[in-house]
Amino acid sequence: MARRIAGLNEVIEGYDVVLSDVWGVVHNGVEVFQQSCAALKGAREAGATVVLITNSPRPRPASSNR
Repeated sequence: MARRIAGLNEVIEGYDVVLSDVWGVVHNGVEVFQQSCAALKGAREAGATVVLITNSPRPRPASSNR
Protein backbone atom coordinates (compact mmCIF):
# COMPACT_ATOMS: atom_id res chain seq x y z
CA MET A 1 0.00 0.00 0.00
CA ALA A 2 1.27 3.46 -0.84
CA ARG A 3 1.92 5.89 1.97
CA ARG A 4 1.75 9.66 1.89
CA ILE A 5 4.97 11.50 2.68
CA ALA A 6 5.46 15.11 3.69
CA GLY A 7 8.63 15.56 1.66
CA LEU A 8 11.34 13.96 -0.42
CA ASN A 9 13.70 13.96 2.55
CA GLU A 10 11.59 11.21 4.16
CA VAL A 11 12.50 8.68 1.47
CA ILE A 12 15.60 9.96 -0.31
CA GLU A 13 17.98 7.55 1.44
CA GLY A 14 16.33 4.74 -0.53
CA TYR A 15 17.22 6.25 -3.91
CA ASP A 16 20.38 6.95 -5.91
CA VAL A 17 18.79 9.13 -8.61
CA VAL A 18 15.93 11.63 -8.72
CA LEU A 19 14.36 12.46 -12.09
CA SER A 20 12.44 15.71 -11.93
CA ASP A 21 10.48 17.59 -14.53
CA VAL A 22 11.27 21.29 -14.66
CA TRP A 23 8.00 22.92 -15.73
CA GLY A 24 5.41 22.64 -12.97
CA VAL A 25 7.86 21.16 -10.46
CA VAL A 26 10.78 23.62 -10.33
CA HIS A 27 8.92 26.62 -11.77
CA ASN A 28 5.70 27.61 -13.50
CA GLY A 29 7.21 29.84 -16.15
CA VAL A 30 6.90 32.90 -13.93
CA GLU A 31 8.11 32.00 -10.47
CA VAL A 32 10.46 29.44 -8.98
CA PHE A 33 9.03 26.95 -6.48
CA GLN A 34 11.45 27.34 -3.58
CA GLN A 35 10.25 24.21 -1.73
CA SER A 36 10.93 22.06 -4.78
CA CYS A 37 14.38 23.56 -5.26
CA ALA A 38 15.16 22.98 -1.58
CA ALA A 39 14.02 19.36 -1.82
CA LEU A 40 16.18 18.72 -4.88
CA LYS A 41 19.15 20.41 -3.21
CA GLY A 42 18.58 18.23 -0.16
CA ALA A 43 18.55 15.15 -2.36
CA ARG A 44 21.93 16.13 -3.82
CA GLU A 45 23.31 16.78 -0.34
CA ALA A 46 22.10 13.30 0.66
CA GLY A 47 24.20 11.85 -2.17
CA ALA A 48 21.57 11.38 -4.87
CA THR A 49 22.09 12.39 -8.46
CA VAL A 50 19.40 14.86 -9.54
CA VAL A 51 18.48 14.92 -13.22
CA LEU A 52 16.25 17.73 -14.48
CA ILE A 53 14.18 16.84 -17.52
CA THR A 54 11.86 18.87 -19.71
CA ASN A 55 10.03 18.79 -22.98
CA SER A 56 9.96 22.58 -23.15
CA PRO A 57 9.92 23.88 -26.72
CA ARG A 58 12.14 26.78 -25.67
CA PRO A 59 15.81 26.79 -26.64
CA ARG A 60 18.22 25.55 -24.00
CA PRO A 61 19.46 28.97 -22.72
CA ALA A 62 15.89 30.19 -22.13
CA SER A 63 15.04 27.04 -20.15
CA SER A 64 18.26 26.75 -18.18
CA ASN A 65 18.20 30.39 -17.07
CA ARG A 66 14.97 29.84 -15.13
